[in-house]
Amino acid sequence: ALERMLDGYFNMYQKRDEQEWEILAVEETLETDPNEFGFPFSARYDLIIIDHSISSKALRIVELKTSRSDDENVIQGYQQDLQILGQIWLAEKEILLSKYPPFLGSIVDIVTKHKAGPRCHRIPVQPAPEQLNNWERSQRAFWKLQVFYEDLGYPQNFSQCKRIYGRCDYFDFCRFSPQLTVDDIRGLADEQQQATNGNGS
Repeated sequence: ALERMLDGYFNMYQKRDEQEWEILAVEETLETDPNEFGFPFSARYDLIIIDHSISSKALRIVELKTSRSDDENVIQGYQQDLQILGQIWLAEKEILLSKYPPFLGSIVDIVTKHKAGPRCHRIPVQPAPEQLNNWERSQRAFWKLQVFYEDLGYPQNFSQCKRIYGRCDYFDFCRFSPQLTVDDIRGLADEQQQATNGNGS
């Protein structure tokens, strides 16, 4: 299946991309200073390119994805995807954009796993400044919630023990060791790590 997907992708785009894409970075990781923005965030970029397919050229992020489906929910979903919006937001904060052509956001490059043959889609994502500002506000709020839950010792959410997608990964642990707190678990993990390091020396 992977070979068919790669063949489909290269047949569709290889010649065009060799002519139109100037690759600046591959598998590049950027991260913020959490003290500056009120939350930590990092992202790994599959590609950062200069796109020569338009007359004025443009700086773009390219995110490579595979999907079982290419229905409208999948296609439109990337316009509000945490990762994609986060990559665009982070690029605007951490890349000196004045050194490059205009930054036009992201291209989500999807290859499907259809049995009849892979299908390829390139979805441009260029959110408005208000959308990125809202993403930043939401991330800051969720980070505060995480700190709040930590202060409370991460109380169990019993509504998530058995979910629509199946049992929680920690179902048996919480069932058979309900007395252990998160700090207890961290202590056990540290002891196990020390024992492993001791055995290896």
